[in-house]
Amino acid sequence: MRYYFKEVVRRKIVLTIIFLSCISTISHGSDSLKVAATSNAINSSQFITAIIPFEISENDSLLISSRQNISDSLQVFLASPLFSNISVQNLENESIAKLAPGNEGKLKQFADKNSINLMIFGKLEFDANHSISLHPSLFVNEPTPAEKKDIATENSLTGKTCRINQIHLPKISADALESFFNFIAAHYFLSQKNFDATIGILITDSTFAGRFFLAESYLRRGISHDKNLTAAKKDWDSSLVALKMCSLLAESSLDSICVYNNSGVAFQLLGELDSAIVCFTKAMSSFRQSVSSRERIKIANNLGNIYLLSGQWKQALDVFQSNLEEVKNSGDSLNLAETYENLGDIYQLILQRNKAIQYYTSALEIRKSMNDDAGKATCFQLLGNVYLGKNEHETAKHHFKEGLALNLKLQNEPRVADSYDLIGQVFQDAGVADSALIYYQKSMSNYELLGDEIGYLRSLLHQASVHQKEKKIDEALALYDKALERATDQDSRNIQAQIYDRLGDIYNSRDDLITAYDYYKQSTELYEELQNYESLSLILFNMGLIHLKNNEYGEGYQILKRAIEMDKEHGFNNLSNEQDFLQEVLDLLNKN
Repeated sequence: MRYYFKEVVRRKIVLTIIFLSCISTISHGSDSLKVAATSNAINSSQFITAIIPFEISENDSLLISSRQNISDSLQVFLASPLFSNISVQNLENESIAKLAPGNEGKLKQFADKNSINLMIFGKLEFDANHSISLHPSLFVNEPTPAEKKDIATENSLTGKTCRINQIHLPKISADALESFFNFIAAHYFLSQKNFDATIGILITDSTFAGRFFLAESYLRRGISHDKNLTAAKKDWDSSLVALKMCSLLAESSLDSICVYNNSGVAFQLLGELDSAIVCFTKAMSSFRQSVSSRERIKIANNLGNIYLLSGQWKQALDVFQSNLEEVKNSGDSLNLAETYENLGDIYQLILQRNKAIQYYTSALEIRKSMNDDAGKATCFQLLGNVYLGKNEHETAKHHFKEGLALNLKLQNEPRVADSYDLIGQVFQDAGVADSALIYYQKSMSNYELLGDEIGYLRSLLHQASVHQKEKKIDEALALYDKALERATDQDSRNIQAQIYDRLGDIYNSRDDLITAYDYYKQSTELYEELQNYESLSLILFNMGLIHLKNNEYGEGYQILKRAIEMDKEHGFNNLSNEQDFLQEVLDLLNKN
C-alpha cells in the first residue's frame, strides 16, 4: 500500500492509494485521538517508521524553528505507549524527501532495503497570511506478495476485488497537527487490524476524507468476521452508509470514482452483484484523466470480476481483453499476473482449456519471476484444475502436489487443506477410491482443526460421493446424513442443496421415484433461492425425466422445456444436445 499527499487545486492535499486497501486521510480534533488512546496497544512485529526532515520553502528562522518543533512532536507522539511496537528512525538525508511522491520505485527500494514500514515527509511554507502551513507526505511500504495473507483472504471473499482512493484533505496548520497525528494513528491501528480503535478515531469525523476512511475500516472489519456473517454484513452495511455520506461530500470526479468503486466492493461482499456492476460501471465511465493507469486497471478488473461472478462471462472477457494492453504497458507485474489468471478463469469456464492453460502458465511465469510462492501455489492449483477437466490425471496430480509443497512451505494451512482435497479429486476421478478417501480424510481433519465448517462439509460430501460411485450406498447415506445435520445447523444452504441433489440421485437409481423427486424438489427450492441456475437446470431436467417415467408427459415436457431454456439463457450449454429429445417428447405428447 502506498499513500502520498500533494497540493492540488484550491490548495487541497490529495491522497493517492496504490494497491488493495483504500485508506483515506482524516481531519478532526484531539477528542478523537483520546478515543484511540483508550484502546489496548498492539504487541506484534516491529513497525519501523522513518521521519525525514521536512523541506522548507526558504531559509527562514520561523520555518526552521517550526520544522524542529514538528519533528519533536512527532517523536513524542510515536513514543507513546499507544504504539508499543513502533521503532522510530530519523533520517538526515533531505534528498530522500524530494523523491516523494515523484519516484515510487526508488522510495520502495529504499524502504525495502531498510525494512521501513512508514516514511513521513513534509514541506513547510508560509501561506498568504504569513502563517505556516504543512503539506505532509506519507509513503506506506507495500508488503511482498508472500506477506499479503490478509489480501489473500480478501481475494477469496471478493474475487480479487481492489479498492482505490484519491481524496482531498484540507491543508494543515503547523499550529494544529491533530488531524495529521490522528491520520497516522488511524493508519497504524488499521495496519495492526485493530479496527475498533480505527473506527473510534474516525467515528466523529464529518469530512469526506474521514467518512471514506471510516468506510474502509468498517469494510475490513467486516472481512475479519469470516465466521460471523451477521456481524460482517452489519459492518458492510455501515461501510455503505459512510460511502453514501461521501457521495454527498464529493467535490470532484476523482472523489466520485473512489466512492463508486468502493461501494461496488461493499455490494459485492454483500452479494448484491447487480448493484456492484452499476457502481463499477459508473466508476469506469468517469475515468478520463482523473486516476492513474494503475487505478484504471484496478477498476476495470473489478468490473470484469463482478461480471464473471454473476455468470456474464462474455462481458467479463470483453473487459479483461480490452484492459490487457494497458496492463502490459503499465509494468505492473502483479496486475498482469492477475489479469492472465482472470482470462484463464473465463476460458476454463467455457471449456476452452488450452487457452486457459496458456494464460495460467503466463501468470505462473510472472509469479516465478516475482518469487511469489503464494501466487505460484495458486497458479499450480488453477492449472491442476484444467488438467483434471481434461482427464490428464498424472499432470493434474503433479500440479496439485507442486501447490501443496509450496503451501506447506508457507505454512498456509487453509491452502494445505484445499490441496489435499484437490489431490483427492484426482484420485477419485481416476477411479482410485482408496487413495481418494485418504486425501479427503486428510483435508477433512485439517478443515476441522481450522474450524472451517464449509471445508469440513465439502470433504464429507466428497467422501460420500466416492462411496456412492463405488456402489457402497449405505456408507454414502450415512455420510450424507451426517453432513446434512451439520449443514442444517450451520444454515449452509448451498451444502444442503448439494446433499438433497445427491440423495435424489441415489433414490432415482433405486427407482424410488417418489423419494427421489421429493429430494430433487428440496434441492431446486434452495438453488432457486441461491440463484444457482446451472445446478437448478440440471436437477429440473432430472425431475422432468421422473415425470416421463411415470407417464406424465405433459408435466414432464413443461419441466424439461424450462430446464433447457434456463440452460440456454445463462449460456451453460449443459443441455444444448437435449433439444431433439424435447421435440420427441412433444411429438409423443401430441400423438396422445
